[in-house]
Amino acid sequence: MSLYITEQCIGCGACLRICPVEAVAGKPKKRHEIDSQRCIECSACGRVCPSGSVVTILGEVIEQQPRSQWDIPHIDPKQCTGCGVCAETCPAGVLEMEEAEGRRIAQAVHPGSCVSCEWCLDNCMFSAIEMKPRGTDAVRREMLE
Repeated sequence: MSLYITEQCIGCGACLRICPVEAVAGKPKKRHEIDSQRCIECSACGRVCPSGSVVTILGEVIEQQPRSQWDIPHIDPKQCTGCGVCAETCPAGVLEMEEAEGRRIAQAVHPGSCVSCEWCLDNCMFSAIEMKPRGTDAVRREMLE
């Protein structure tokens, strides 16, 4: 199942710029298209769309949402085993494996790039990842560190 763009598209390019896997294509001021073979269904394109033209296969409009409200991964260092699967699967390059607390663990090194796809969460076999809103105090502190 993939997302698609309706005739309401104004060709602003916001979807094209946010897609972490380059599944969106189009020319300025023309209707854009989503390549169903590349789309990972993260819905970032719909959350940035000012015209509400990105819909699910069921025809449900993906509502625009300020990026400040998108969830980002929070890694629990006690649960992280350092396997690296989350960093390998992150399509936006948000997570990297780094030395912390005397061992290798996942870190949200580029939280501003996160598109809230939750691939890291879905692929963590050790329940070490929790998605939290960017605005939460804990996440804000992590982003500043």
